[in-house]
Amino acid sequence: MAATSPSVRRAEKPMNMNTSAPMLRYMDSQDAAMRPIEDECFPEGDQYLNARKALENATEELARNALPKMGKKLPKVLEALGDTLSIAERVSSCWWGCSQGTHTIEYMLGSVVSTALASLRLLLAGFYDESLALTRSIAERANLLFLLNGRSEELARWESASARDRRQQFSPVRVRLRLEELGHTPPTDQDRYKALSERGVHPGARPQVFNHGQRAVSAGIFQPAGLAVALNELARAVALAVGIGVFPLEHLPLDMRKGLQSRVLPLAGSVGGATVLEVEEFLARIDWQRPAG
Repeated sequence: MAATSPSVRRAEKPMNMNTSAPMLRYMDSQDAAMRPIEDECFPEGDQYLNARKALENATEELARNALPKMGKKLPKVLEALGDTLSIAERVSSCWWGCSQGTHTIEYMLGSVVSTALASLRLLLAGFYDESLALTRSIAERANLLFLLNGRSEELARWESASARDRRQQFSPVRVRLRLEELGHTPPTDQDRYKALSERGVHPGARPQVFNHGQRAVSAGIFQPAGLAVALNELARAVALAVGIGVFPLEHLPLDMRKGLQSRVLPLAGSVGGATVLEVEEFLARIDWQRPAG
């Protein structure tokens, strides 16, 4: 059984729901003494799902209350993220005019918006690994948008390819290698992509390890370091994807595209030092008496 964070006890008060009590008692018993309890004490069926939802709601409340105290940069992320996703949604839905074309870039930006909103919901509810898995797909789109930007031959090859050929010719690895062949550093390089995959996608890793004791934790439990890492990675990926993606939309005036790019800069500037590349180092140096920054 996965160990749990002591922060689950702090979640009990704001929950104030009877359905969550058996799960909290179970978690507390595992955390405190690792002693077995009767199966009938642990919720099942709808009661289990309701208890889980209550725990997730409490975790989100803890996260939102903690964010303003988490360093200098992280408290600015949500506002900047909302601004950037709002821009991306309007661009993707032809709010400022339609290209009358294939909408390839617009569709990619629309997918960035929906994926980012899902990733945000997960990380606020304490599903940090799962949030990173979705953030990885945004990072993949940022690399692809970078490859297609200003390269009409690559865009034509993408648009004319079958679904099978796209998977082969424009896989994340192929896109990264193509960018390196062209002399560019991919927005998301091999090291970061590997770290996102190991945390959120590949099987075998211990789940939700964002704590000082390096303990595996049940999803939905508030961990300040997990919140910081997942939110920083999401902010970085979205800033890159949207900042790159608005520029190829040539039906919009150049000054407007530059203006939209400049409005993404606050999000890029809000990304702090807690990243997926140095989770262990970050955990080792933060003050565990205060929320992670």
